[in-house]
Amino acid sequence: KGLQGTVEEISQALTETFIELDETAPAEESGGCTASVVLQHGPKVYFANAGDSRSFLVVYRGKTATVEIIYVTREDKPDLEDERERVESRGGQVYLPLRGT
Repeated sequence: KGLQGTVEEISQALTETFIELDETAPAEESGGCTASVVLQHGPKVYFANAGDSRSFLVVYRGKTATVEIIYVTREDKPDLEDERERVESRGGQVYLPLRGT
């Protein structure tokens, strides 16, 4: 039968899946996890990512033999203010390694 649903239903399913994985996956004290999903459904492409993963949407144009990056997801690095706030608002802690010598 295949995948069916509206844009909102598919987006909600991806969101709920990531939330469930976050709530049920075993956690390590010193780290987190990363995941990326790219789903093409008809003419639409859905991206979902967690952690510092990155996905790309790339188009190859055969006539000109060119490649173009059309979309790149953001890596949710802990040094980004909104990502740090998100983690801490849920009871997590962010530890940034010292850089340099």
